[in-house]
Amino acid sequence: MPDLTAATTALALFSTSSASLKNAIDIGQKLKGWVKGKNDPEAQQMVSDFLSALLSLQGDVIDLQQECTRLFEENRVAKDHLKYRAKLIRRDAYYEFSEPEEGYGKGPFCLQCTDLNGFPIGVPVDRNGHFHCSKCGSSGYLEGKAPPAVTENNLREEFRRRR
Repeated sequence: MPDLTAATTALALFSTSSASLKNAIDIGQKLKGWVKGKNDPEAQQMVSDFLSALLSLQGDVIDLQQECTRLFEENRVAKDHLKYRAKLIRRDAYYEFSEPEEGYGKGPFCLQCTDLNGFPIGVPVDRNGHFHCSKCGSSGYLEGKAPPAVTENNLREEFRRRR
């Protein structure tokens, strides 16, 4: 992945290219005025075509600058995701951080959604240690938490919760 120096160099190159292009356009404009005074339609057309090509090239350079900026931002976000991804610990049915991370906490995080999105997707946990992802529907129990014994009251509570 490009570092900050590479990004700065690329943006400086685009800025230099833009300045050179603007200079060439200015020279072309002066040449157009000079040729116009010579009353040579063929030369006037050539200069006009040349200026059109330069203006088109200038638009392309601006588009490339914008794309470069977008890609550097995308790269920065991907690096952030990789940084967090490297700190995730996989448990049986979920991920968690060994230490809480700013903006994410400790977890648990949905395995499927985290793998799909590339960054931690938190899941709510009930008092019994059961978690359920509202995005993909995966669920399970935190390590060390056993599912509660199946009793008539538990079944009623679960039935009421699901309605």
